Amino acid sequence: MQIPGIPDTVPADNARILATILAIECTKLVLPPMPLLRPEDIMEFRAENATLLRGFRRSMLRYAADLNGKIKGLSREEFEAKTRFFVETQIVPAMDELNIGWLEEPFPAHDHRSYRMAKGFGRTPLAAGENHYTRFEFSRVVEDRVITILQPDLSKTGGITEGLRIAALASTWKLSINPHTSMTGLNMAACIHFLAAIDNAGYFEADVSTYNLFRDKLGSEPYRIGTDGCVRPLEKPGLGVEIDEAFLTAHPVIEGPGYV
Repeated sequence: MQIPGIPDTVPADNARILATILAIECTKLVLPPMPLLRPEDIMEFRAENATLLRGFRRSMLRYAADLNGKIKGLSREEFEAKTRFFVETQIVPAMDELNIGWLEEPFPAHDHRSYRMAKGFGRTPLAAGENHYTRFEFSRVVEDRVITILQPDLSKTGGITEGLRIAALASTWKLSINPHTSMTGLNMAACIHFLAAIDNAGYFEADVSTYNLFRDKLGSEPYRIGTDGCVRPLEKPGLGVEIDEAFLTAHPVIEGPGYV
């Protein structure tokens, strides 16, 4: 059996894959029971559990390194058999028990085969879209009926106009749009306007990171969470965000990856 996302060679040196597999089950052992959080409660929850979360991340890396050592001597067949048993007896039941809303981008955007195989693993919906470009790539995603949570990124998929085309396509299949937000306040403000303009809007992905200059300094406040836990489009001209040109001058764009 081929394991979705696992290449032909055994990933004995890929600690990231191993840590991801372990993380789904082990979070139940590390964190306290989590209530349904409102958006305004997320920062408080993170602060209260910061020590546990830091310890959890360190533990995952140690567990992955240990597991890495144990599988190095296995043949591909032995590795696949053990992985299949672990997925079927530990990962899938845990995800179903937790009633996870969706599993986001478990594979590269082009790996349609692995997404198709993974659809049969439990009840958790599959989500993707931030690395799919234009309505033409989303057309196959929608028609495959495998990825049912669509997450176009307006900064990468062709802007607001192309996003509206993707949303219209998804609407014909009764699929919701939950756009992926990029780093900047401009993208976040645009996402809220976009969600307010379509009939199949899902969630707004708010950036709750403690330190993000592209959200906090590049321009004026891109959004505000209301007392009802919702966000609404800004009412100033355009997207409603005023850009700080002095910040742009002090932080010029350079070539290279957007995330390091």
